[in-house]
Amino acid sequence: MLAHHFPPAGGSGSNRALAFARYLPEYGWHPLVVTPGADWAANRDDALLAELPRQVRVVRTRSWEARPTHAASQPAPTLPGRAPNALRRQLGHLKRFPDAHVGWLPFALAAARRQSYAVAYSSSGPFTSHVVGLLLRHVTGKPWVLELRDGWYRWNRAIFPDYPAWRDALERRLEAAAIRRADRVIVVTDRMAEAFGRQYADLPPRHVGVVSNGFDPMQFGAPAHFATPAQREPDEGWHVLHAGALYYGRSLAAFLQAVRQLQHADRGFARDFRLTLMGTLDSGARREIEASRLGACVQVLAQAEHAAAIRAMRAADALLLVANTTPGAEATVPGKLFEYLAAGRPVIAVAPTESSTADVLRQTGGGWLAAADSVEAIAAALKHAYAQREYRANASEVSRYDRRRLAGDLAHVFDEVTACAARRF
Repeated sequence: MLAHHFPPAGGSGSNRALAFARYLPEYGWHPLVVTPGADWAANRDDALLAELPRQVRVVRTRSWEARPTHAASQPAPTLPGRAPNALRRQLGHLKRFPDAHVGWLPFALAAARRQSYAVAYSSSGPFTSHVVGLLLRHVTGKPWVLELRDGWYRWNRAIFPDYPAWRDALERRLEAAAIRRADRVIVVTDRMAEAFGRQYADLPPRHVGVVSNGFDPMQFGAPAHFATPAQREPDEGWHVLHAGALYYGRSLAAFLQAVRQLQHADRGFARDFRLTLMGTLDSGARREIEASRLGACVQVLAQAEHAAAIRAMRAADALLLVANTTPGAEATVPGKLFEYLAAGRPVIAVAPTESSTADVLRQTGGGWLAAADSVEAIAAALKHAYAQREYRANASEVSRYDRRRLAGDLAHVFDEVTACAARRF
C-alpha cells in the first residue's frame, strides 16, 4: 500500500487506508504500508495510531517535502505583473509537480522496491503515490492497482484554472500513462467511473471499477447503530454541526443566508438555532461567516481528533454537509457523508441535485438535500429538519458503506489482477 496519508496523519484518506489495512487480512490479503514518517503527517491525529493492528507492517520513510505546519498551510500571496515573481511561480510549479509531495517519491520508490509483495496499490491524493506506482510497475512488472479518491487532470483544471500550459499538458499525459499502465483503476463513485469510461473509451469497461468511500465500524461501534441523542430541554436549542474543512469550492454563503431568512420568519428557529463549525476554514469561509452577521449562534472550533469529531456528530441534532461545486466535483462524495450516516444523525446536504452526494442521500434516506445555488431550497430543508427532529436513515442501505464489506470488494480486485498476472506468465 503506497499511502502517503496514513496514521498519524488525519483526514478521510488516512482513515480509508487505515480501515483497509485493518480488514484486508480477513480476505487473505496482508498489507505492507509504505508511508512518510510521522514528521510529515498532515492534520496529525496520534490517537489513530492506537487503532493500527499490530500485524500490519508499516515502513516509514524520509521525504524532501516540507513538513506540515499551520503557517505552511496558508497560501502565500501572489503579486502579479512582475517578471521575477512570474519566474518564481513557474519554478514553484516545477518543484511541485505532480504535487507538493513529490519529495516523497525517491524514498517511497526505494522502500517499495526492497519489499516482497504480490500487488502494489496506490491511492491519491497525492498523485505522487501514482508516480511511485507507475515506476514500480515499470521496473518490477508486478500488478498495480491505482485508486483515485477524487479525480485527476480534469478535476484539477476546475480547481486550478491558472496552471501554466506546460503543466497542463504534462499532467494530462501523466494521468493517461498511469491510467493505461495500471492493471486496474479504482474510483469511489459510479459517476466517476462513467466519466473515466468516457475519457478512456478505448479501455475495457472492467478497467475502471468502484470501491466506495465509507465508514469504519470499529470507530462507530459494530454493527453501526443509529441512536437518537439524549433529549434536550427546549431552551437548549437545536444544534447543527459541520465537521471538517471548508475551502475553495465549498461555500457557506447560501446556507448562512438561508439561516438569516428563517430567523426572520420563525422566532422559534431564531431562538434555537446553533451552528458549530469544527475544522479548518480558509479565508473565504471566514469572510462569509463575518458577512452573515449571525454572531453568537455560529461557533468555530479548531480541528479535533477523529474520535472527538465522532462524539460531536452523535451529540448534534443535525449534521451539515457542504459539497464541492467546482466542475466535475458532482461525481465525488465528501467522505464525511458516510460518517455522518454512521453517526445516526439526520443530514442537511447543500449539494448539486444531480451529483453522487445526492445519489447516496436518496439511496439511504439519510436526510435532506438542497440545491447548493438555491437559498430558498436550503431554507426549506432547514425548516423541515428543524420541524422533524426524529429522522432515521435506512440502516440496511447505510451498511453497504461499511468498510469491512468494502475491503472485500478491494480484495476481489487484487484477486483478479494477480490471477491475470499469473496467466500472463
